[in-house]
Amino acid sequence: MPLIKLWNTIRGKSADSAGVANPKQATKKKLNSGTASRDPQVPVPSKPAAKPKLSLLDRFGGGPHAATCRLVRSSGATSILEIGVGDGERALAMTAALVEANGGNPVRYVAIDMFEMADGPITLKDFHKQIRAQNVQPTLVPMSVSAGLNRVSSTVGVVDLILIADPVAGPAESVALLDISKALKKVASENTSIYQLTDEQWVQIDLDAVTDKATRPARRAA
Repeated sequence: MPLIKLWNTIRGKSADSAGVANPKQATKKKLNSGTASRDPQVPVPSKPAAKPKLSLLDRFGGGPHAATCRLVRSSGATSILEIGVGDGERALAMTAALVEANGGNPVRYVAIDMFEMADGPITLKDFHKQIRAQNVQPTLVPMSVSAGLNRVSSTVGVVDLILIADPVAGPAESVALLDISKALKKVASENTSIYQLTDEQWVQIDLDAVTDKATRPARRAA
């Protein structure tokens, strides 16, 4: 073979060898350049639901709902039924107190209220959003008192504590209280405590006394 042709042949092989001398290294460089241009996808954790803000006074039993908080703490209840939620602030304060009294364990909270259907100060959706941020198992019943008590008796059953704050069943309308006394007995046991809001104070209700008064014959005038 002529010398020039042999030299060209050797040079061609050398050039080809140099191009693939370290194929792993070339592949590594390509991979590095590819990954460097893309940022790693880090999952972003979703934000937990914001807990409702309670005043320091409510947290330590000195706010406008202090009496209610003391009542639920001393009741030893793990389930509570509130009839008439108002603006919802009382429920937030007393459920926080009830959870604290039960060592942070979840408690059951049931509410009967017509909400926006009766032009209430808080809507069902907003109240549910606030109350579910507490460590409670909420059951909200947007019905009248009588219909709501029947629904609670068939879905929840008996509760430990009943607070009646709805003006429909208020103390000024004893007939309304008599009307719901039978339905109240469906969600109450002999160990259930029942209170009614009277002049900004919780007054304990004796259902047996209420029904006895209803069935007692009227006295004749002298």
